[in-house]
Amino acid sequence: MATEKTYKFISVILFFVLIIIVAWIQFAGSEGAADEHEVLAAPDIGAGAPTSVETAIVKKQELIVRITAIGRTRAFRQVTMQSQLSGLITAVPVSEGDYVKKGQLLARIDPTLFRLKLDEAREALTQATIKYGEKIGDGQQTTLRPELKGALLSVEKSQDLYDNALIANKQGKLSNDETAFAERELAAAKIFAEKDKRTIIASRTGLTQALVRVKQAELDLKNAEIRAQFSGAIGDIKIVVGQRVAAGEDLFTLLDNSKLLIDTQVLESESALIKKGRKAKAIFTAFAGEVFHGSVISVNPLIDIESKTRRATILLPNKDRRLIPGMYSFVKIDAKIYKDRLIVPNDAVVLRDRREVVFAVRQSEAKKKTAEWNYVKIGVKNDDFTEITWSKFNIQEGDTVITSNNYTMSHDATVKPVKPRKK
Repeated sequence: MATEKTYKFISVILFFVLIIIVAWIQFAGSEGAADEHEVLAAPDIGAGAPTSVETAIVKKQELIVRITAIGRTRAFRQVTMQSQLSGLITAVPVSEGDYVKKGQLLARIDPTLFRLKLDEAREALTQATIKYGEKIGDGQQTTLRPELKGALLSVEKSQDLYDNALIANKQGKLSNDETAFAERELAAAKIFAEKDKRTIIASRTGLTQALVRVKQAELDLKNAEIRAQFSGAIGDIKIVVGQRVAAGEDLFTLLDNSKLLIDTQVLESESALIKKGRKAKAIFTAFAGEVFHGSVISVNPLIDIESKTRRATILLPNKDRRLIPGMYSFVKIDAKIYKDRLIVPNDAVVLRDRREVVFAVRQSEAKKKTAEWNYVKIGVKNDDFTEITWSKFNIQEGDTVITSNNYTMSHDATVKPVKPRKK
C-alpha cells in the first residue's frame, strides 16, 4: 500500500516538472525570437522624442597610419664646460636652471698670473722687434745662410733642375741622393726668394716666436673668463668661488633646450616605413591631454642586433621650455600615407548583426532629421578615422554621420544633432 502511494507521489512530481520544462522552453524560444528580431531590425528607440546625437562631416582626404614607439628626450645641444687653465675660481655669477645668452660670463679664474705673462710676452716682442729692425737696416738679409746654394738660385732655375732630376732618376741616370739634393735646392730657393727674406730674418731674430708667445698669453687671459658658447640653460654646476681647478676639469653643463631630440626605437619589421621628414606626435605623462608636434630628422641606417630595433630621432620645438631633457614620451610617427580616401571618425562605425554600420543623417519628407542605416565596407583605419570603401546608400563627401548614441540606433529614428563634446 505504501509502495502504491509512493508511485503516485513520484508521478505527480514528474508531471509538474514536465509542465515547468515545457513552459521554460516556450519562454526561451519567444525570448530568442525577440532577440533575433532586435538584431536584424534594431530596436526602435527613436520613435518617440528625437535622440540627441553628435555628428561629423564625411571627408575625402589623406589617411595616415602611424607607428607607435617609446622615446626619451635629450637637449638639442649639450656640452660639459671645462676649464682651459689651472687657477682659482673668483666668480660664478650663474645658478643651476638659469637661462644664459651666448657670450655671457659663466665663471672667472683669477687673471693676475695671466696678465703678468702677457706683459712679459709683450716685452719680449718689443726686444725682438728691435733686433729685427737692426737686421733689416744693416742689409744682412742677403748673406743669411750662404752655405745653401739655393740662396744663389732663382726659384725658376731650381724648379727646372728638380724637374730634370726627377726625369733622370726615373731613367736610372741619377741617384736618389742626387735627386733629394735637387729637391732641397728648390726648397731653399723658395725660402730665400726676395719676398720671404724678411720672414727668415724675423725667425732668426726671435720676432716670430715672440709674436706666438704674445698670442698665447692673450688667449690664456681670455680663457680665464668662461663664457657661454651658445644660448641655453645651466645645469650640474660643480664649482664654487674660492675653489682651485685644474686644466680640463669639468665646471658645469650648458644645454640648449629650446628644441628637444627624441630618440625612439622602431621595431625591425616597421623600420622600413620610417623616413626622414615624416611628421610625429609626442605625449608626456607630465602634460596629460597635450600633443606636441615634431618631425623625423634622422634614421639610423643600422639595426640593433640585440633589440632588433632601429633608432629614429625626432626634433621637437620647445620654445617655452616646459619639456625637460630626460623625459620619456609616447610617440606616433607617420608611416603610411593613403591619398584621397573617404573617411569618417571611428566612432561613426558600429557593429550590428556582425557587420559594420554607419548612420547618416537625412532629411525626411516631414523635414525631420532621421538616421539612415548604412551597411558599409571599411578599408584602412588609424587611431582616429576609418576609410569607407562602400556603403548601402552611397555615403559621399560632405554627408553628415552620427558619432554618438548609435549603438542602439534604429533606421529612420528621429535625431537631434548637438555640439560635439570636447575630448
